Amino acid sequence: TLSLHDALPIYGDYSPTRGIENLIKAISKLDFHLKDKIKLMIVGMPVNKIKDLTKLSENEGVKEQITILPKVDYSQINNYLKIADVGIIPLPPENIWWKISSPTKTLEYLAAGKPIIATNIPFHCEIFEKGNCGILIESGSPDAIAKGITNMYKNKKDFKKMGQEGRKIFEKFYTWDVIAEKQIGRAHV
Repeated sequence: TLSLHDALPIYGDYSPTRGIENLIKAISKLDFHLKDKIKLMIVGMPVNKIKDLTKLSENEGVKEQITILPKVDYSQINNYLKIADVGIIPLPPENIWWKISSPTKTLEYLAAGKPIIATNIPFHCEIFEKGNCGILIESGSPDAIAKGITNMYKNKKDFKKMGQEGRKIFEKFYTWDVIAEKQIGRAHV
């Protein structure tokens, strides 16, 4: 079984538009007390990208804080979510795709009852309008991500409450049953 203290996982396919490099750089900007506690797990990277991201973590001086894993079977993702303290979604808000997209990863973190650190793409803003389920950050820059992580961990006592709020938001607005009901309602108009 997996067990980590202050685990911060991110998973999914690699793309330069997902903010992984800035997340690694953000870890290097954390206060040394927090940096030593955090364990970032990046799960799902293509083998050729693992080498590049490992080199970046070495260059940033955070190799010990970061574990980079290759793609895993989707059925294994829940094991990583279980050990997570927080979910992080560092998507660059300036990317046009994230202005119209609803990242599944965000909903999976909420469904798992994890508080989230998320950039202010429209979908994340919509979620945070519904309740306090974590920290919304203004950009995907390394400084903004580091500030979001720091602010989140300053409120560690509230993780459970924020995670429960996120789970409520997911159940009320984003389950497949709720989405299907909305679509059926639209079809009858």
